[in-house]
Amino acid sequence: MRICALKKFGNKRIKTITLMDLQSIINKLSTKYARYKIRANNIGKVFDRAFRNGYIEDNHFTRLTFPKGKVKIDKPEYFYTKDELNEFLNTSYLKNEKHLVCLTFFRLLGFSGMRRGEALALK
Repeated sequence: MRICALKKFGNKRIKTITLMDLQSIINKLSTKYARYKIRANNIGKVFDRAFRNGYIEDNHFTRLTFPKGKVKIDKPEYFYTKDELNEFLNTSYLKNEKHLVCLTFFRLLGFSGMRRGEALALK
């Protein structure tokens, strides 16, 4: 029975994939993705399944060395500065009497530091 572990390995049989092949894939993932261990664990699941079903005699994944990730995550700006918050709260849209609930909601978020889920859970 022919089992392909990943697209990275092409049409290789899982029996022919060596520890060095796996380690090179993990090293490449660590330089490409900040959270590469999630992807690596998916590879590990394939090898665990193959080992349990008897397709391979040794699970090479258990002997891998996981490098420290080298990719830095660029986080977008999620927060307003004080001036941006004041500008937002003073817009004519929020000052309209029809949108008083929205203004209250955004003021609560802006001045309390609450997350939106926490604010929406208030009664």
